[in-house]
Amino acid sequence: MEQATPPNGPPRRTARNPWKRAGAAVLLVASLGGTYAAATWLALWFSVRVPDVAVPEVVDLPLEEARSRLAQAGLRPKVVARRHDRSEPEGKVVEQSPPPHARTKPGRAVRLVVSLGPPLVVMPDLTGGSLGRARIALESAGLRLAQSASVPHPGVAVGRVVAQYPEPGAEVDTGSAASLLVSAGPPPRAYVMPDLRGVPAERARRALERAGFRRVRLRGPAGPGARIVSQRPPPGTRAATDDVVVLQAGTFEWPPEAEERGGGGRTR
Repeated sequence: MEQATPPNGPPRRTARNPWKRAGAAVLLVASLGGTYAAATWLALWFSVRVPDVAVPEVVDLPLEEARSRLAQAGLRPKVVARRHDRSEPEGKVVEQSPPPHARTKPGRAVRLVVSLGPPLVVMPDLTGGSLGRARIALESAGLRLAQSASVPHPGVAVGRVVAQYPEPGAEVDTGSAASLLVSAGPPPRAYVMPDLRGVPAERARRALERAGFRRVRLRGPAGPGARIVSQRPPPGTRAATDDVVVLQAGTFEWPPEAEERGGGGRTR
């Protein structure tokens, strides 16, 4: 079924008036220009009528104190960066912009850089090396030696580092100190002191030194006839090889059978 054609034919598009479009554009430009002019006027009025303020110095202050001072001056603190600093502890302001005593308008932002403290360094492994090498390694890493103590150790040579604190690989602040334990060599051996009274003095001294005693003190007359009169530590007591052993010698009339028994005799 065919549709009926309207009596006046198909509808026609109404042509737009170009003058109306031009007028709308002019009104838009005028509106934007007025807004810009108003903003410019307000900015000029603000800059003329509102007095400047001096930016307080907040470098070297803790962050919270810096924020308080800036707020009291009518300014806005703004942390823009944080970085490690060798000379300032964590949380202190190390830079500001605008700089101290500069003039600016109230409400402006003051940009702050805050310290993260000294940079962290890795504690070197000092075990097994000498005390001198350990000190050099610490200084090269920006660290220092706090103290060292000697301890006997059967498996580490004398003067070598046995242990350290902080441990190797630990992250520590620059300038931190390390404590070291240094080997004093194997622990001294201990013996039960024999009865050396009546034994020829030089023979007694050599026997103790061969056993590892390093501090034997022989006192009294010397020579082939000198024999031990007394000893310290006394016979039967325990003594370590680093203990001092004092042997007192004298001159004896010594019969052969007394020498075989290893004691007795009369002092001249």
